[in-house]
Amino acid sequence: MDLTRTAAVITAIVTIFVALAGYLITYWNNILLSRRTDRLNRINKQLNEFYGPLYSLVYSSSKSWVTFRTKYRSQKRSYFSDNPLKKWENNDFSEHTSLIDYPGRELLDYSHRSFQRTERKTIEFSWRKNKGHLKLHF
Repeated sequence: MDLTRTAAVITAIVTIFVALAGYLITYWNNILLSRRTDRLNRINKQLNEFYGPLYSLVYSSSKSWVTFRTKYRSQKRSYFSDNPLKKWENNDFSEHTSLIDYPGRELLDYSHRSFQRTERKTIEFSWRKNKGHLKLHF
């Protein structure tokens, strides 16, 4: 009887240990999945609310400006006269332009790179989350 009782106690201890280990593994896995989901949601939010619209606006603005400049004064570096400062010194403010060029190309490049980088992160997280089965959620 003593051997039977010892076997029952060992079986109970092993069962409790396996159940506790299973619970801890499930708990840890749920934490990891929750973190991954939170990161994916943050990246999607960045794409939808910032980088996507920013890229759209900068791209369309650049295309409009290039088309406009191709048609009007394409032979000149500046749309306005070459040196408005001379006119301004004589109090002639008929032409208005910035002394600093708008960073059109740089802004377009930055928004495009940022949009693509953030989009790649979304695809990578979606790929890992679905264990190789690509499901895009945009």
